[in-house]
Amino acid sequence: MHDHLESLKSRLDAFRPFNPQQQAKIDDALLPRRIQYTNTFGDSTLTLEETRYFLDNQRMVGGKLEREFDEIKGVHDAILFLRALMDASGDLSVGNILKLHQVLTAPISQDERYQPGQYRIQELLLLGQAGSRITFPPHDTIANEMNALMDWYHQSGSKLHLLDRAARFHYRFSRIHPFVEANGRIARLLDDFILEKGGYGPALVENREKYFNAMRVADQSVPLGQSVPATENADISQFIAVMGECCAAGMQMMLEVLEDHLVIKPEDLEARMEIFDRVLAGKMLGVVDLSFQEAKETSKLAIAREVGETLKDKVHSRIVQFNLAGPAKFQHNNHQFSPLIAEVTERHNAVFEPSEVLYEYHFGPDLNTVEESSLPVQPFMKILSFAILSYDETVGIFSGVLNFEFGRVYIKQINRNELILKLLPESVRELTGKCDYQEWNLKELKKFIYNSLDNYFHEIEEDFLKATGSHTKN
Repeated sequence: MHDHLESLKSRLDAFRPFNPQQQAKIDDALLPRRIQYTNTFGDSTLTLEETRYFLDNQRMVGGKLEREFDEIKGVHDAILFLRALMDASGDLSVGNILKLHQVLTAPISQDERYQPGQYRIQELLLLGQAGSRITFPPHDTIANEMNALMDWYHQSGSKLHLLDRAARFHYRFSRIHPFVEANGRIARLLDDFILEKGGYGPALVENREKYFNAMRVADQSVPLGQSVPATENADISQFIAVMGECCAAGMQMMLEVLEDHLVIKPEDLEARMEIFDRVLAGKMLGVVDLSFQEAKETSKLAIAREVGETLKDKVHSRIVQFNLAGPAKFQHNNHQFSPLIAEVTERHNAVFEPSEVLYEYHFGPDLNTVEESSLPVQPFMKILSFAILSYDETVGIFSGVLNFEFGRVYIKQINRNELILKLLPESVRELTGKCDYQEWNLKELKKFIYNSLDNYFHEIEEDFLKATGSHTKN
């Protein structure tokens, strides 16, 4: 792989320095791919052509979340920030990484979730396949871990081949997991910076499963309890190979642009035409009763706020910490409804307007405190979901208990895309009312929330008693 990358680099060097026209052509081909590929690691549903359309026109495609377009802007701004750093002969530092996180997350209007430019102040646990677990460093050690990473980068890391240096930095950064959100995007951006600074190309990570599998193989070589220090000597050869293939793909595309060999694929044109048709169709839609739509959206927001205020910091246990995450937002055609919203939508044959937003809160245990209490983890691998949606002239709140099998559980945010969630249909409850929130009975709403909680804790208790063989009343 090293020899292949060197061969591609030699061909690229023949064109350097790129003139403005060449750089513009490279950006036109690579930037949409870099942004779309990395954002789909989260929960973005935007296609490559939808991403390209927004970059070209700064216009959102209907039926998608505004946050998804904010994420495009964030990654684009972050790439430009790193390019400016490179042009100024700058290099990686703790300060630049914190600034990068701020630039990346600033356009997304969820400061509590992303905490722009700040290290996390909570503990994180990754649940992997077959019950494996990765505990990231405690939050109060992150500053020291990042300083040690930068020392490695400027000293031992500088003696490695550039690909190995970038991949090892990428992997070790991921094991530190210094931020609440966007760690993967930051890791891939930093990997690209190291590669591009050395004359290579950005890594186009298109195959997520291959990428994650290579990381899991590396994780298995890290002894428990030595997660970060041991990464310097971990066997990440498979991860290096994958990142090498991704880097080669980026360099090959750069060469196709510079050598005028890049051809638009038929499927790209078909996707572009589909967007074109959707934009035209959007201009021809019938007039929507805006006051009715506004009433429904106002009601959903008010109910969501009531859920948050009712649950936040009000449900306490002496043994296990429970946390509230949300509100998550869904739209009717993003094809990633949560299991609860999908179930309710099917039951009521609900149809939503393109602009409608559906909200959902998740409430669940902090598995770190479960383990610290020496309790079995399995009974606590449940989430209580509250969904707020509307159909016809009705606005409703729905609750349900979901088992999860593996994935990342944050203290304040549960990333649905990394969890396998299974709804218990018999646990679904609902309370519906008029679209005008003023007509809702708040006493009944709070009663619904508390009854849903009672059902949730009953499910945990039943599984706990089965797991322990105990019949002791708690």
